[in-house]
Amino acid sequence: MRRRLQLGLADPELQKAYWHSHAARRRLPLAAVFARAIDAGELRPDTDIEAVLDILSGIYYYQLVVRGDSPDDPQTLARCRAAVTTVWRGIAATPGDLWQPR
Repeated sequence: MRRRLQLGLADPELQKAYWHSHAARRRLPLAAVFARAIDAGELRPDTDIEAVLDILSGIYYYQLVVRGDSPDDPQTLARCRAAVTTVWRGIAATPGDLWQPR
């Protein structure tokens, strides 16, 4: 992963190729879930799906890559859950529809 990051940062064309061939495609199923939730009135109609996907990915990316923390560490999990809950509060159609982590 470190090498991929180094190569991508050094070569913007490689970075875009990786985005289009891998990362963007992996987001499609979750984007469809969010779109259905908007259509069903579960999420706010002004929810920017791409921005939400970036935020959610960034939460975990930051913990693993920037902080270097283990995804199994209880403190890491707690920070991720708190961040996802914060995002959910911002996109839920009604304040009572809060995401409950497992």
